[in-house]
Amino acid sequence: EKSAVLMAPLTKAAGGWGACGDIFKSKDDPDYKALAQAAKNWQTEWLKARRFGAPNFQVNRQYIREMVRFKILPEGTTPDKVDAYKTDRQYWQMFTHQPNNPPEPDSKEQLISHLRKP
Repeated sequence: EKSAVLMAPLTKAAGGWGACGDIFKSKDDPDYKALAQAAKNWQTEWLKARRFGAPNFQVNRQYIREMVRFKILPEGTTPDKVDAYKTDRQYWQMFTHQPNNPPEPDSKEQLISHLRKP
């Protein structure tokens, strides 16, 4: 019932936004009811599809593989343990120029190599 698809054409007097003129004067309008049922079906399908942004979304194994490869996630991470928004922010942060915050070396050899650079 809070969908913009339903609220916009519903008059303010009926509790909607009235943004589209007087399309639906009441929630009892048969066309409003049909649209409300369609919106409910859309939500059900969206939740079943487990798409990005849905509350039940989980990343796939290819995503985990790549985030492990870029050292964003540790080896052995399972889909149910991944916060996709946080992980994506960490991934894209890798590409932000940070001249006063050089990356931590992964090994002693990497540290020595970094220190020897002119």
